[in-house]
Amino acid sequence: MAATPCPGRRIGRRLAGAGGRGPSALVDRLDLGARWRMRMARKLRCSSTDPIHSVRDVDAYVLTVRFEKGTTNRCLVTAWARDRKPFPVSHMAGASRMPHDLATFVIEQSLSIAGGFFNLVAHGAVFRSLGRRTTRPGRALIVANRAALEDAERHVNEVQSLWGRHQPTPAGPALTEADERWRALDPEGCFECAWHRLSLPARPAMKEVRGRHIRRG
Repeated sequence: MAATPCPGRRIGRRLAGAGGRGPSALVDRLDLGARWRMRMARKLRCSSTDPIHSVRDVDAYVLTVRFEKGTTNRCLVTAWARDRKPFPVSHMAGASRMPHDLATFVIEQSLSIAGGFFNLVAHGAVFRSLGRRTTRPGRALIVANRAALEDAERHVNEVQSLWGRHQPTPAGPALTEADERWRALDPEGCFECAWHRLSLPARPAMKEVRGRHIRRG
């Protein structure tokens, strides 16, 4: 499978060449880049890791998650929702096999784990490891769902361990396909997957919500 250069890099180069052509040219190129990225996201979507959920469990919010392979086999994960600015999710040192964060995404999505890392990120949770400025609402989400998050981490590790020992697991086929897809990437290649946000196991306490509004006011 041929590697797919990251669309963000090519869009950035096109925008850099728009200087001196006026604001309208820049807007046109931004619109073109957004449309192109949407087409590529649909084309490169991880169908094997995107199960069909019931309407009760899924809302309309979709988080696009990009997995990029660095020159030293390093894994860089970024994400964005709709037309918002991409933000860093994680980065891991090089590994010969599928990175743990990619395995986490596959397992949490295949098994519809609502209290896992990626669903919390889709709801706005901000982890210190993301390299982003932490926010009170983002930390409150983590506190309210800490037990579910710990259970999810244990479950992910158990499933990944079973798969690594070639033992059967419901997420096995999706893990195998994701592993093959990662190995096929050339350096600086990437692919994107869609996370459909699930309902959270728990919501932050009301006092946290009130505190957030007071702080913003």
